[in-house]
Amino acid sequence: MKKGKMSSKSLGTISMPLAVILLGGCAGLGVLKGARPCEPQRYDNPKVRADHMQALESASPEGRARLDRGFAYSRECNWAEAIGQYSRTIELDPRLAVAYNERGIARGEMGDLAGAQEDFDRALTVNPRYALAYLNRGTAWAKQGSWVAAIADFTKASELDPQWKQPYIFRALARKELDDWAGTVEDFTKALELDPGDSATYQDRAVARAQQGDWIGVVADLTRANELNPRHAEPPLPWTSASAYFNKALEHDPNNAELYYGRGFARNKPNDRAGAQADFSKAIELNPQHRLAYYMRGLVRGRQGDHAGAIADMSKAVELDPRFALAYLDRGVARSKLSDWAAAQADWTKALETAPSNFILAEAYEARGLARGILRDHPGVIEDSSKALELEPRRARAYENRGLARKQLGDTAGARADFEKALAYEQDPGRRARTQRLLQNLRE
Repeated sequence: MKKGKMSSKSLGTISMPLAVILLGGCAGLGVLKGARPCEPQRYDNPKVRADHMQALESASPEGRARLDRGFAYSRECNWAEAIGQYSRTIELDPRLAVAYNERGIARGEMGDLAGAQEDFDRALTVNPRYALAYLNRGTAWAKQGSWVAAIADFTKASELDPQWKQPYIFRALARKELDDWAGTVEDFTKALELDPGDSATYQDRAVARAQQGDWIGVVADLTRANELNPRHAEPPLPWTSASAYFNKALEHDPNNAELYYGRGFARNKPNDRAGAQADFSKAIELNPQHRLAYYMRGLVRGRQGDHAGAIADMSKAVELDPRFALAYLDRGVARSKLSDWAAAQADWTKALETAPSNFILAEAYEARGLARGILRDHPGVIEDSSKALELEPRRARAYENRGLARKQLGDTAGARADFEKALAYEQDPGRRARTQRLLQNLRE
């Protein structure tokens, strides 16, 4: 069946994350869309870090001290002072490529893209095999809309360090701007081979696949992204077009369980829950081993208030796949809705044992902490909430749960500190009001 190409205007956009590695510092050349300006944006790349350490070892003592000061200013996003320190480093050690690279990042943040590119050029003159400088120069080109030049630099960075996923992601995003959807999918696929746990890249590849009309691929990518991070905001996609695709496909292949699963997935997006449930049931009828169809039907049932049905479907999903962490997590939620907190706690423990990502780990620790609170295991609440916060320090509800446990144990100061942290991160107005009341009660 021919795949119809969708208008790019109908698709969710892939944000171009013009952030580059700043060794020990914060994001350079523009932060990720939605990120806080001075939070660190680091790409964990051993080769890049090894290059950095080698550069520090080759610097003079004063040059190294200046470079470290520049890093400190960059961590604070104090770009003007950082530029001054990097410039002094360059005067002392004009063959130190990392100093040119870092000054280029700072200049880019100050809006001086020409100066940034000049510095990246100098870094590459000193060290023609400096993958990070190619990535940064490509990012500067991209910020100016010079996508072909950006692609060339991202390609060079990937050739120099083929095990680094970031050049592939950036090149994919640049190719997207040129409507090279096949190249975009190819690069995201390579990035996922290097980091199969990157939920955001699965979502980005789904957007590109939607542009190609590959709705089976879209559903597969969003399903996997959801397994890794169920709270990830999904990109807006034309699900009516997806349903139409699956309708047509089913005319030609009416006994294909995957097509029913795909259409159920698409129907669930605009909240056609009855249609979605019917499709997931048909997928199960055609393929009784379809763990995802059981899981999705359980999710739909839970959202309609059928928590017993949700538990039954999630149970079948984990029977088929005993390492299906998300099914344990959501079965625990369904059991908590029926006030079966001991069983919910057991499910969240299983989710911890099988979690495929730090997000699922954090979710499971937070949830189990809640169950322990209901069961009056206050030290357990503190332990689990603290572990959730080690993984994701912005979890407002984990702070609130830990604060409640500390209050029960007589630690008023600790409870107050946790409630204040919860307020700092909580976005939901109702929960903010609840936390404010908890703080007020402590003061009275």
